[in-house]
Amino acid sequence: MDNLARLSALLADVQDAIGLGRGVLRVNSGFRCAELNEKIGGVPNSQHCLGLAADVVARDWGTPGQLAQAIAQSGIEFDQLILEFGRWVHVSASPKGCAPRREVLSIYSQSEGYLEGIVIR
Repeated sequence: MDNLARLSALLADVQDAIGLGRGVLRVNSGFRCAELNEKIGGVPNSQHCLGLAADVVARDWGTPGQLAQAIAQSGIEFDQLILEFGRWVHVSASPKGCAPRREVLSIYSQSEGYLEGIVIR
């Protein structure tokens, strides 16, 4: 529950920092049990399984790439930010007691792997 509260606060910070109205940020995936995470091909150490990550979009605000860039350029203390397949933005909070890494990545294919920064194609 503590992790979900941290994630909720992070998502509220995202909305506030980039001028999104409440309800504009849509969560496509949040907490996942290990079984669901495995079924959808999530990485075994996914922060989703800890309640620390969400995959989000803000379709009425902008593209996933624009959203990822705005979050990356903000002062928000996220742990990880990933533009995934150009379709959504993965954002996570750091675990309690750990400093946020502010790691920024993009991925478009499993074979290509993760790319540094927000890469828009």
